[in-house]
Amino acid sequence: MKNSWFIVLMLFCAEVGAQSYAMDTLLWNGPADKRINIVMLGDGYQESELNKFVDDARLFSTALFKSSPYKEYESYFNIIAIRVPSIESGASHPGTATDVSEPAHPVSTVNNFFGSTFDAYNIHRLLVVGKSSAVYTVVANQFPSYDQIIMLVNSPYYGGSGGAIATSSLHSSANEIAIHELGHSFARLKDEYYAGDVYSAEAINMTQETNATLVRWKNWMNFQGVGIYQHCCGGNSSKWYRPHQNCRMKALNQNFCPICIEGTIERIHDLVPPIDDYVPTNTATINFTEAQQFSLGLVKPLPNTLDVKWELNGNLFASKVDTILVHEEEWKEGNNTLVATVIDTTAMLRSERHSLLHFYTVLWTINKTSTATQNVSSQKYEIEVYPNPVQSQMNVRLNSEIDEVVDIHLYRTLGGNAVYGAKGHSNETITFQTASLTPGVYWLEMVLPNKATIVKKVIKE
Repeated sequence: MKNSWFIVLMLFCAEVGAQSYAMDTLLWNGPADKRINIVMLGDGYQESELNKFVDDARLFSTALFKSSPYKEYESYFNIIAIRVPSIESGASHPGTATDVSEPAHPVSTVNNFFGSTFDAYNIHRLLVVGKSSAVYTVVANQFPSYDQIIMLVNSPYYGGSGGAIATSSLHSSANEIAIHELGHSFARLKDEYYAGDVYSAEAINMTQETNATLVRWKNWMNFQGVGIYQHCCGGNSSKWYRPHQNCRMKALNQNFCPICIEGTIERIHDLVPPIDDYVPTNTATINFTEAQQFSLGLVKPLPNTLDVKWELNGNLFASKVDTILVHEEEWKEGNNTLVATVIDTTAMLRSERHSLLHFYTVLWTINKTSTATQNVSSQKYEIEVYPNPVQSQMNVRLNSEIDEVVDIHLYRTLGGNAVYGAKGHSNETITFQTASLTPGVYWLEMVLPNKATIVKKVIKE
């Protein structure tokens, strides 16, 4: 889901007469509304140093897409660099850290644009942006369709931070720092070293669960070093566990562990569906006396791990292809439905959540009344069922390009009696209370106005 609150910031920008800055496109793989847009800013770069900022940003981009899983999913990203000059070079260092013997490097107050400073929260290496409102104002004015902001701070000293704005200095390990911090900001990963009680919480790669059959990464146990490893050393740290001993979220110059890779891919799919476009569209016509082509424009990982399944009138027609031909004799008289479903089958995903949640569909409806040319009706659908597996309640949403009334049924056995039934509009969320359901597999059926049906598996825990 793209940022929806930037309009408020844009209005603010208009009121204060926000300045326009030059932008450099470092990577462009598709329209902004169909890609994950990373905006890179620099702080502590004077006007004469802005070319250096762009070079630094480009070096980071190159390093990022050499790292799994970003290298496999590079086609899902755009990267933009915005040139914002500071009056002075560098970052402030107040010398107030309590975790080192200050001054660990020279004390200074720097007049930089975004207020970047070391010693945040009395931690010397915690380098943060002091003027986050200035960041959001610039980005809202320049490139409002952003998904992630990365700040490069023009300082040679080691430092960085996660949070909404991934921040890194230009230390010799700058790219490693920035990719680590992006793990926090973009993929919502925790540190796999113990960062402190305040940062401890159940997350993709952090837990207090010690049962190998229940831990959230149970499907990865004993694969490439995945296990349940205790944080150290005493106190609350001993209550928390990580999945790996040598992950990039624990130390620099390591690869992401399988759990962090999986979490990052899930985040990518949360933001961008793999279907860019499709043909024919609603404006198209077909002639039943000729073979008709149907195709999907896909955002493909490298190597391509997207599996496409085509069903014509409820029967499997083709699979593992982007384009099909349907001949005259394969249409039936009256209403026809052609459904293309796409799912990512990469071996880097083992979560049940993926196949249940990231499920993308295009539906064509064609009425054959004669061999004459007929109009085509088509829609792209994305089904959201969350959480899945389900516990006390289930939220259902059918995202489509137009508003439609949808019949929703939940079955224990397809064709049996419905456990729940409801009507709702597409693009609105319907909530079912599911606490009383017995654990097991259920089937969610959505019936569209043209009687076409989309079915999805739901697991009740």
